[in-house]
Amino acid sequence: MLVLSTVSMQAQTGTPARTTTKKVVKKKAETPLERTLRELREQMQSQQAQIDELKRQLADRDARLTTASQDAQAANASAAAAASQAQNALTAIQSNHEEMQTL
Repeated sequence: MLVLSTVSMQAQTGTPARTTTKKVVKKKAETPLERTLRELREQMQSQQAQIDELKRQLADRDARLTTASQDAQAANASAAAAASQAQNALTAIQSNHEEMQTL
């Protein structure tokens, strides 16, 4: 006995076509509370940026004050050295003058 069977198969050609659809995500309308929170966050970020800028300006000012203070100390030291040299020169001149008087 012979048994004949027929198998029916569908032939595939290429890649199967996918039917995908993107879901359109609608942005929900902002509630008054969400809007208030967002506005407060934006204000806080703006204020933080202002604070950071003020800190930077203070650091710059402090650096300039430190430099000016160091420059003033150096100038005072130079002035003291110049005054000492002038005093020494005056003493030498007076000494020479006294020696000339005795001659």
